Amino acid sequence: MVCLTLTACGDSSVPNSGAVSAPGVRLTSCKVEGGPATRAQLEQGLRTAVLGMSAAYTNLLNTTPQLKGHLRGILRVEPDGTVLNFADIHSEFSPPLAKQALINLLGASFGPGCRFPTVGNVLRLQIDFELAPGI
Repeated sequence: MVCLTLTACGDSSVPNSGAVSAPGVRLTSCKVEGGPATRAQLEQGLRTAVLGMSAAYTNLLNTTPQLKGHLRGILRVEPDGTVLNFADIHSEFSPPLAKQALINLLGASFGPGCRFPTVGNVLRLQIDFELAPGI
């Protein structure tokens, strides 16, 4: 299940902290660094990322039950809604996440299953997802 909460605080075009979540994963911040997108478009795309991330995180908890942390970086979305890449910026996990586990998490989050609505131009988002059991 994905939870969606809308609030009137801040820039109405950007989802607020906690606006998009799924079991074990919550979006804590999202900042548009370039490109046009409505709040609804951002939430729709980030919701698909959170669903994939939640499934991958749940699998990681089978081998590392205490795993928690933050996935932070810049997400680049093509005009057709396809995610081109994710550039990690100071993500942190405790205990440290193995490189292959991080690659699997990113693939599940931003791979072929993650689609944003067509936005017409390249979109750059600075995002921070919190991952923790019980979210």
